[in-house]
Parts: sequence; C-alpha cells; structure tokens
Amino acid sequence: AGKENFIGYRLTLDGVYLQPHNIYGQVAGAFGLPGILLFIGFIFTIWNNVKQVVNLNKVNNLQENFDFIIRLVNNIKIVLLLLLFFGLSGHNFYRFEWLLIAAWSSLSLIIVKNHDKTVSMEC
Repeated sequence: AGKENFIGYRLTLDGVYLQPHNIYGQVAGAFGLPGILLFIGFIFTIWNNVKQVVNLNKVNNLQENFDFIIRLVNNIKIVLLLLLFFGLSGHNFYRFEWLLIAAWSSLSLIIVKNHDKTVSMEC
C-alpha cells in the first residue's frame, strides 16, 4: 500500500477506516518485503550490539565505572523485547524509542570497544 497509504487502501478495499493494529502488519503494509528485511536487520543489529557489550564485559571484567553501560544494555534488551511484544497488538513503528535504543546500543558498544583498545595499548 505504501507509507501512510494503508488507511486509504483499506478504505477502498473493504470500506473500513482502520490502521494495521500490529507493528508487523504496519511494516509489511507500508514498506513491503524490503521493509520487512530492513526491520529484521535493524532488530538484529540492536540485539547483536547488546550481546557484544555483554560479552566484552565478561571477557574483560570491566571496572565499576562501566556499571552504567552494563545496566543500560540490559535495559535495552528489555525495551526491545517489550516493543516487539506490544507491537503484536499496537502500531508502534513510528515511536522514537526505536531510534533511541539503536543509538544507545551502538554508543555503548563503541565506548566498550574503545576502552578495550586503550587497555591493550597500556599493557
């Protein structure tokens, strides 16, 4: 149907003026197969960033000043799962939280990786 065209398409199809009431239908209806693949890649990237931060923490035993970042990435996991879960019954694709958790997961990974490089340079 195209971006922001779902309601008009649905109105001409069956005369009902409704949004797709789940995130997966919203992505599929607005962006098609390329959008679905990009959305899956977006979720995978966020999850992978969080997983790398947690793994680097386990390997390097980061100091207590990284406690905030470790707590942050644990909360990013929870927020991502909640957005996906509540997306089953709501159209939350255009919420700003998606961009926030993507940015915070990327920044957390960059900070932890830069710390890893500085520690290896000092040794």
